[in-house]
Amino acid sequence: MEGSVTSRKLKNGKVVYDIAIDLPRKADGSRNQLRKRGFKTKKEAQLFIADTIMKVTNGHNFSGDKILLKNYLEKWLKNEESSLSPSTQKRYREFCVHISNHLGQVPIGKLTGLQIKEFYQDLENPQEYSNFRKGLSRSTILKIHRMLHKALTDAVRDGTIDRTIISNIKYGRVEKTQTEVWDNLTCYLFLEKIKDELLYLPVLIAFETGLRQSEITGLKWDDINIEKGLLTVKRNYSYDDSKKSLSDKKTKTKSSIRTIILFDNTIKHLKNQRQKQRLNKILLGESYIDSGYVCTNSIGNPIDPHYISKRFAKAIKKHNFKKIRFHDLRHSHATLLLKENIHPKIVSERLGHSSISITLDTYTHVSTDIERAALLSVNKKIIEFIEEKESI
Repeated sequence: MEGSVTSRKLKNGKVVYDIAIDLPRKADGSRNQLRKRGFKTKKEAQLFIADTIMKVTNGHNFSGDKILLKNYLEKWLKNEESSLSPSTQKRYREFCVHISNHLGQVPIGKLTGLQIKEFYQDLENPQEYSNFRKGLSRSTILKIHRMLHKALTDAVRDGTIDRTIISNIKYGRVEKTQTEVWDNLTCYLFLEKIKDELLYLPVLIAFETGLRQSEITGLKWDDINIEKGLLTVKRNYSYDDSKKSLSDKKTKTKSSIRTIILFDNTIKHLKNQRQKQRLNKILLGESYIDSGYVCTNSIGNPIDPHYISKRFAKAIKKHNFKKIRFHDLRHSHATLLLKENIHPKIVSERLGHSSISITLDTYTHVSTDIERAALLSVNKKIIEFIEEKESI
C-alpha cells in the first residue's frame, strides 16, 4: 500500500497538490484507489497519505465516505433486531426515522459533531423536516443519542468509520424526575374498586411482585410453584411488529430471568384465578381455550398488554385516584420494599435489574430517605452515649 503526490498549477498561478493512495483491493479483486485534490503544500499532502495508510492498517476501509447514514442505519437495525424486544425494535425504527429525516443523506464517514448537535437542537425545537409537531423530551433525545452512539460504535468495529466521529457525539445529562408511586392504602383501595374487572389480577401481581407489564401477560402456570410460593419469570407477551401479532418472547435481559418469592396474598389470588379458569373450562367445554397463561379472559385467551394499560388509565380517572402509569406499580413495589428496609440487592434481583447500581440510581429519593433515617438513629445513639459518659 503506497501513495503518490502530484503538483498542479491553478489558473491564478498558485500550485496545489493532489494525492492518490492504492488501498487494498476490493472483494472482487478490482483496484481500490483513494484520490484527494487541492492540498496547499506538499507536506500537508504527505501527512494525509501517512495518516490514511495508518488508518487502513488499523482496519479502516473508508467505505463510510460513500455509505449514507440512512442506509447504514437501515442495515445496522436489521442486524440488531434479533437481539431486541419488539417494543425496542419499534422504538429504534422511530428513532431512525428522526435521524434519517435530518442526517440521512450525510455519508456516515463525513458526519460531524456540529451536524449532530444541530440535529439534537432540532429535535427539541422541531423544524419543517420533522414528522411531529412538538419537540421531543430531553429523555427521549438521550435515548436517540445512545442508539446513534451504539450504531456508530459498531461502524468503528466493522471498519466503516474511524473513532474520531464517535468522540464528537455528545449530549447533556437529563435531569431525573421523581417517579410517581402508590402506597399500600391507595393500591388496595383501588383494587377494591376494580375487584370484578379483568384488570384486577394484573394490577395485584404488578404491585405485589414488581413484574413488568409484558412479564405479567407472559406468565404461565408452569412458571409458578404454588406450594413453595415461587414464581419464575421466563418470558414476556407483547406485540411483535415483525409478526404483526402478540406473541411470546424471551425476557428483556439475562438478569430478567429470575425466581421470586410470592406474598401470601398473591398466592391466595393465584389459587382463586386457577379455580376460575377450571370452572370456565367446565362451563364452556370445547369452546374454552386452554392457553396455559395465568392472566386470561373468560374463554382462556391471554390478556392483551395494551388493554391493561388503557383500562388502567380509564379506571384511575373513573374512580378519581392519583394518576400513575401501570408501570409505576412496579416502582411502587420497589419503593414499598426499600422503605421496609429490604436490602437493595434483594430488591434489584426481584425487579430483574442487571446490577444493584441501577436500583439505587432509580430509587435515589427512597434510598436517601432511608439513609437519613439510619443516620438519625445512629446520631441519637451517639448523643445518648456521650451524655451517659459525661454523667458518670
